[in-house]
Amino acid sequence: MSVATSPFTFSADSLVPATDCDKACPLSPPGDLLPAEVELRSERFAFALSDEFPVPSDIAMAFLNPIAGEERESTQYATTEAISELLNPRSLHSSVSPIRLEHHQRLVSGLARCWNWIYHRAPWEHDTWRAQSALQAMLPLYCIQKNESWEHHLSHSLQLLRRHAVLILWEESLQSAGIQSWLRRPDFGSESLALRIENAFHLCINHLSHCYWLELASQTQHALLPVTSTRSCEWETETWQLASTLLREEALVDATELSGNSALSAVDMREHWKRLTRTLAESKPRTRANGGSQPEAIAEDETQSSISRSIDRDPAPYLQKIVPISDRNARDLTSKLRDLLQSSEKECVISLAVLRAIPNPSSKSTGHPDEAPDCIPELCDDDIATVEAMFRTEQNDWVFVYSGLDRSELARRIREAFEQRKAAPSRDGKSLLSHYFVAGVSTVIDPTASFEVTSLIEGAWRCLDAAEVQGSNAVKTIEVF
Repeated sequence: MSVATSPFTFSADSLVPATDCDKACPLSPPGDLLPAEVELRSERFAFALSDEFPVPSDIAMAFLNPIAGEERESTQYATTEAISELLNPRSLHSSVSPIRLEHHQRLVSGLARCWNWIYHRAPWEHDTWRAQSALQAMLPLYCIQKNESWEHHLSHSLQLLRRHAVLILWEESLQSAGIQSWLRRPDFGSESLALRIENAFHLCINHLSHCYWLELASQTQHALLPVTSTRSCEWETETWQLASTLLREEALVDATELSGNSALSAVDMREHWKRLTRTLAESKPRTRANGGSQPEAIAEDETQSSISRSIDRDPAPYLQKIVPISDRNARDLTSKLRDLLQSSEKECVISLAVLRAIPNPSSKSTGHPDEAPDCIPELCDDDIATVEAMFRTEQNDWVFVYSGLDRSELARRIREAFEQRKAAPSRDGKSLLSHYFVAGVSTVIDPTASFEVTSLIEGAWRCLDAAEVQGSNAVKTIEVF
C-alpha cells in the first residue's frame, strides 16, 4: 500500500494515522500505543515511503557509503571545499599517502552530493524546521574536539543527515493531509521535531529512517548497512535548541556543554553554516527531462547530445591501431609498459584498462561476442587522456594503456561510456543490446625502480574478473605498488 493511497482512518494496523480535525495535530491516532506498535507503524511507513519515494541509486550510495563514489561534479566544488574545512585528513593519519588522499576526496565528494541533493530537494531558507533539522545533522562535525578523530562524529552526522532526508520525503508524502501547517506551528517550544513526531503521530522517526535506508541498502550495490547510534533525549533536545539559536542572528550562543573544547567557536559554526547554505543556493542542479529540479539527474538534451557524439564517431580509425596479442603475458604488452615506465618523468602515472564483453541476460545472445567495443572512440579521445597503446587478446579482452590518467578519473570515463552505450539505441535497430561490457583498471603512481609491470597487468585482470562477477557495466579498480 502506498503512502498516497493509504486510507486516512485509524486502526491499530493502519499505515498512516487518521486526521483529527478537532485538534491542531493531523494524523494523530487516539490513545497510547505500545513501543512495539510504534516500531511496527514506523516500519510500515518506511517501506511504503521507499516504494513511493525512492532516491536515485547514486544518491542512495552517497548517503549509505559516500566514499564508494568516484565521480566529482564541478557544481559541487564549493560545497566540497566547505565540508573539507571540517574534515582534516591529517587528524586521522600523520602522513597522507596518495591513496588516503584519494579516499578522502571521494568521501568529501560523496558528502557534498548528499548535501546538494537535500538542499535542492527542499531548500530551507523559508522553513525553520528544515533549517534546524539540516543544521542539527551538521552539529556533530561542528563539535569535533581539537586534535580529535572525526570518524565517529561523521558517522553520527551521516545518520542525522539520512534522517533529515527521510523527514523531507515524509513531509512530501503527507502534503495532502496538511502536514506543512502542523510543521510550521509556532507553539512547539524547545521540543525537538523527532520527539514531536513521535508524541503526535506515534511514529519513531529514527526507526523509520533506519528502515527506509536499510531497504535502499538491500537494493544498492556496495552500500553499507546504516548503523544506528543511540543518543539520549537530552542530547536530541540540546542539539535542536542549539540549532535554533545558531539560526537566529541576534541570539547569543552557548555551545560549551555540547562542544567543549571544540575546534570551532559558536561564531565559527554560525558563519560556516551561512557559507555552506550560500554555496548550496548558488549551485545549479541539473534538471530532469520532465522539467523538475533534481540534482544529479542529467538533462535530456545533454544526455542525447552526449549519446549522439558517442554513436556518431566511427571506431574504424582506432581499430587499425589495435595490436593482436595472445594473452596478458604477451611480450608486446609487457615491453610497452616497461618502456613507458623507463621513459616517464618523475611524476609517473600509468593506467591499464581491460574491457570484456558479457552477454545480456535479457537477449538471446550467448557467449562472448568478438566485435570491438563501440565505445572505443570515447575511451581514446585525445582531449581526455593519452592512449599509449591498444591490444586485443585471443580471448577477446580489449586492453588500453594510458599515461597521465589515474584510476578514479579513468573509471569515471569508462562508466560514462558504458552508460551512454546502454542509453543509446543499438546500431541494428534492436531495443536490446546483445551484450554489455565490464572493465578492470589498475594504476601505478611513481613506481620504484624495482616495480614489476606484471603487478599492473595482474591487478587489471583481477579487477576485470571481479567486475564480471558483479555484472553488466561494472568497473573495478586498484592501485598497485
